[in-house]
Amino acid sequence: METIPYASQLKNLKQIYYALLSGILLISATITIVTNGSTETLSIPMLRIIKYAAPLFSVVCILLSSLLYKKIIDNTTAVQSGLQEKLNGYKSACICRWAILEAGIIFNIVLYCITNYNYYLVIAFFILVFFILYAPSKAQAQNHLRLSEAEQRSLE
Repeated sequence: METIPYASQLKNLKQIYYALLSGILLISATITIVTNGSTETLSIPMLRIIKYAAPLFSVVCILLSSLLYKKIIDNTTAVQSGLQEKLNGYKSACICRWAILEAGIIFNIVLYCITNYNYYLVIAFFILVFFILYAPSKAQAQNHLRLSEAEQRSLE
């Protein structure tokens, strides 16, 4: 069986992960700095609805990201495919998961920017914790893809 170096296979995936994480942190820091010191809040008639919709949307993002990730992983492992195809499926599943989580984070950051309520930053931080927990790793790939011992040895 051909040896597939883990570092070269998942290097791009880690780069994408850190790029998304950096973007989230830069957007958060920029908006926090720009709105810091401003005690003025925007009065929106639908603010009460948004106050409840934001956490609901955030929970939906977390659940949807996990369900979509699991579905892609299950489809990848259900088909008798080689290690390279499984790793490609893992990459796709991770990117989809992170994109959905990032949408929830940015949604709450934008709400914070519009309303200047720290409530939305707390929600964004909550989703960010999930984003950080879902960082790619060799052990995670091996476990979720249900790799055989031979396939695990092939990953170096």
